[in-house]
Parts: sequence; C-alpha cells; structure tokens
Amino acid sequence: MLAGEIRDGRILIKPSFANTIVWRSVYIAGNRIYVDAIRPGLFGETRIYEGESVPLFDGGGLITDTGISRDSTLARDIERFRFFSHGYVAVHPSRPGILGDIRFSMLPNSALPMWGIELNPTRADEHAQFRAFRELSRQDRERFVDMLAGRVVVE
Repeated sequence: MLAGEIRDGRILIKPSFANTIVWRSVYIAGNRIYVDAIRPGLFGETRIYEGESVPLFDGGGLITDTGISRDSTLARDIERFRFFSHGYVAVHPSRPGILGDIRFSMLPNSALPMWGIELNPTRADEHAQFRAFRELSRQDRERFVDMLAGRVVVE
C-alpha cells in the first residue's frame, strides 16, 4: 500500500539493516503493518520496492481464544513486548507461535522480523522465550544487493 491514507499516522522511516542507502518504511494502516523499501535517488531515479504486509497483532484474540489469564506471566510478557516494539507487532508470517517486532528485518521490504517472542499458551505461568531470526538466503542477499545498486528487483 504505497498510495493511500495512513489513518493513525504511525509510520517509521529509517535506514535498513547495515546501510544508509536503502531505507525501510514501516507503517500501520487499518489493522495491517506494511513494509516497503525506498532508495532515494540522490544522483538518479528514486526506487520504491513495494514490500509485504501482515495483520497487526492486537492481543485480544490470543488472550480470549486461549483462555490465558490477563494477569499471567505470559500476558504480561506480551504486553511488555508490544510496549517496547511500539505496537509494531505481528504474528511471524511463517512461524505462528512467534510474535515478531516488524520494525526490524534483514531485508528492507520484508515483514519477517529479526526477533520475537515464542508463545506457549499452555504454559502461561512461564516467561515467553526470546528468539532471533537472522537468516538471509542467497536469493535475498542478491535482491538486497540489487536494491543497494538501484536496480529493478524482479520477484
């Protein structure tokens, strides 16, 4: 969603991982988090690499659907994670038991988080476990280099 209204004004634009050439745009519109990459055209054309979107995690369904007590250790961990992630939290797109901080990803237009917390609703009295995801496939590395060079990226 590159064009359109951002209703709640929650948007982040910052350098992507390990560089200042390609920037990461992360914004919330409606009930989704959108991620795009932008390569400003200082000496050429600006490139926008449209990225992914994921449903925004609001917490309510997990708590009510699983019967987790709102005053449990797990519920407090979820709220703490949401607070420190400034609300940019979603269920990991390929790991349903993980809540991820969508502000950070290895690829600038990806919604795959670099870290998150693992949830186990059957152990609500225990702390959520922190997990890191820093894998980058050869194909993703090539896409990233193409973005750095300002080339058109073919999906």
